Amino acid sequence: MTFEVKHNVAVEGSKFMVASANPHATLAGYRVLANGGSAIDALIAVQAVLSLTEPQSSSLIGGGAAITYFDRKSGKTTVIDGRETAPMAARPDRFLGPNGEPVPFDDAVRGGRAVGVPGALAAFERAHKRYGKLAWGTLMQQTIDLAESGFEVSPRLAATIAHDPVLRNEPDSSVMKRYFSGEGGKPLRAGSRLKNPALAKALRMIGEQGAQRAFYEGPIGSDFVATARASSPHPSDVTERDLHIYKAKVRNPVRYTFRGEDGDTYELQSMPPPGGGTSLIEVLGVLDNIGLGTLLPNWSKRQEWSADFVHAVGQAQALSLADKTFYLSDPAFRAQPAFLTDPQYLRERAGLVRLDTVMRNARPGHSTPGQHSGEAAPEFPSTTHITIVDADGNVASCTSSIEDMNGSRLMSGEYGYTLNNHMTDFKLQPYDGERLVAGHIQPGARPPSSMAPTIVLRRSKDGDEGEFFAGLGSPGGPSIPAYNLKTMVGIMKGLDPAEAISKPNFRGLAGGLIELEEGTSIVELAPELERKGYQVNITDKNSGVHAIVRQRNGKLIGGADGRREGTVMGG
Repeated sequence: MTFEVKHNVAVEGSKFMVASANPHATLAGYRVLANGGSAIDALIAVQAVLSLTEPQSSSLIGGGAAITYFDRKSGKTTVIDGRETAPMAARPDRFLGPNGEPVPFDDAVRGGRAVGVPGALAAFERAHKRYGKLAWGTLMQQTIDLAESGFEVSPRLAATIAHDPVLRNEPDSSVMKRYFSGEGGKPLRAGSRLKNPALAKALRMIGEQGAQRAFYEGPIGSDFVATARASSPHPSDVTERDLHIYKAKVRNPVRYTFRGEDGDTYELQSMPPPGGGTSLIEVLGVLDNIGLGTLLPNWSKRQEWSADFVHAVGQAQALSLADKTFYLSDPAFRAQPAFLTDPQYLRERAGLVRLDTVMRNARPGHSTPGQHSGEAAPEFPSTTHITIVDADGNVASCTSSIEDMNGSRLMSGEYGYTLNNHMTDFKLQPYDGERLVAGHIQPGARPPSSMAPTIVLRRSKDGDEGEFFAGLGSPGGPSIPAYNLKTMVGIMKGLDPAEAISKPNFRGLAGGLIELEEGTSIVELAPELERKGYQVNITDKNSGVHAIVRQRNGKLIGGADGRREGTVMGG
């Protein structure tokens, strides 16, 4: 399969659809759906292939995942949380050096101490028990065949291998470095043929025995622990008991209701804490109260983002980031404030935004002066997103991750999977003076995250339960809420998903900083934003949004992000 990614082209389907970050993975999901499989069946098949063809971003075995799932029959949406957890032996100061300061991120991310207890397999197995139709062995087979016969290294994977400074400095004996090396030890190039029979062996075992027996209580899990703990000079704290006690959690989504320009009512549903749905809702709610519609471009007249719109969104994002950094934690360890999505609170936050002034010090709401949130963990965008609608109208929106590119740079020699580095999603500096800040490492806790797999329902009449309207999500670390919001705004204004995804990215940060996507029309706004008082950073804003919309005629239309290697297929 060649890698010709068509930019800005929407795909239509009448019954089902799948959008993912790799053509092989999208095809695998399409085949499952065409053979009568459910959205969850297709999701598992897609994620298995991504673990092979996009191993720098996610791992079915060694990573974590969050699934927002809409069940058409019941009209209910649930979130299945498969985020990693900290080992029970982990301590808050795990990433502090002798001077009491956090070690550099490149040191923190490398090796066993960065490895969390993986939850993706548990999340997919829990979802499959409730919503799956096809056997696990069937769902693994396409990846097994591809791993044994080989696949072409994509341009994005080749670039990741070549430009990963941490991997470059690994010893030649590194399993991952050897796997990604060609003749003469040089990094594999795009188009190289790559096989992974070790991963095929692992997936065959999972297909026969299931995730619990093969991994959490079986030989693949024992290998995971051994690989993480053998890492030098900072071995992992993870034990086989950590795997035995891990459970995926079923949560209620966070929700926000708003009225569209068409007069219908829409409800956004996304991942609750420790995920990033609250941040997305806070930005949307602030903009809703400002009067978002008056600032939006008229694309029929070829208008693009205006400086006032980018400014308003940037200020809302700065406020949301302040709250996320101060409050976000695993709710099992620290109660999460309900007021962050309360309409009254969102009105109060909107009142802080001035269209002619940059907010220099966006503070968390309801905090006491002098309280500090600590440094935000340096979330990195090596993640992937999958959106699927099946023939029965069920929807899976799933964000899956190993955190940094190539995760911890650990790879199993026996079973061919990548190990995550999600321990670095916790606050690396856990202390504000003597006080422990939100999001610090605690045994068994899930780290804070920006992941926000999202589903939007539409209600044409008050009292309706709502029908599926859109499913979307993106990788991008702390930029995920910004990417999701931009795409959703475009869709609500009548763009098809591919057009909405292709619009320029931007993101507001604290202290009057704003990021604009290089190489796009939005950089033309830099002088006007600087006059407003911003410090502008023109940079790579490499989203990977995958979105599917159900049109009023009942047909599906989907889009994939041309910034990566995403594709959409519908039937």
